[in-house]
Amino acid sequence: MINFTNKKLLDLRDVILIAFFMLGLIGFLNFESLLYNFTLKIVVIVIGLLLIFTFILTKNEASDFFATIILFLSFYNLYNLYYSLNWPLWLLMIIGIMLTISIFNLLFWSVRSSLTGIHLIIYSLLLVLMMLELFLSLIYWPIDPKSKSLMMVAIFYVLGGVLHLKIENNMNWKTITPYGIISLIVLALTITTSIWNN
Repeated sequence: MINFTNKKLLDLRDVILIAFFMLGLIGFLNFESLLYNFTLKIVVIVIGLLLIFTFILTKNEASDFFATIILFLSFYNLYNLYYSLNWPLWLLMIIGIMLTISIFNLLFWSVRSSLTGIHLIIYSLLLVLMMLELFLSLIYWPIDPKSKSLMMVAIFYVLGGVLHLKIENNMNWKTITPYGIISLIVLALTITTSIWNN
């Protein structure tokens, strides 16, 4: 049930997530070649506005899903900036680091009270280094940017989920297995359905 009596509709975290989403959506509309059709652009914009509206109303229930979409759009745009506009790789790496740290900290906002400052920094740096390594390795894979972005999101989901389990001291085979299965399914689907460029 949606609570409309809450006076504070948006906090800083929500505003930052919505800003990231809007930037990602603008870049997606700019780079996506299928969206040269005006009607299709309108459909994507309406879906984006519905996602923002749903996020504002449901807050914590939708923040993980919303962050996943933000990551997909952002990494899609980073890969397209590299391939289409020839942006330097070092600049894209810096943007990717800032994006990953921001999304990680925004997602773990609720469990920050159980983390000390140094632990949050260490977990953020570990996740950033792993994501940066994946970003760099996928630059040279001859698959389309959508597939690369999907793989980045899947790995972020797995790493973020495992770190969340570690923070909550709930790490065991039963809780880790779904993350491994999901990552293997996404990897297999991405590899088998991608358009491989020579």
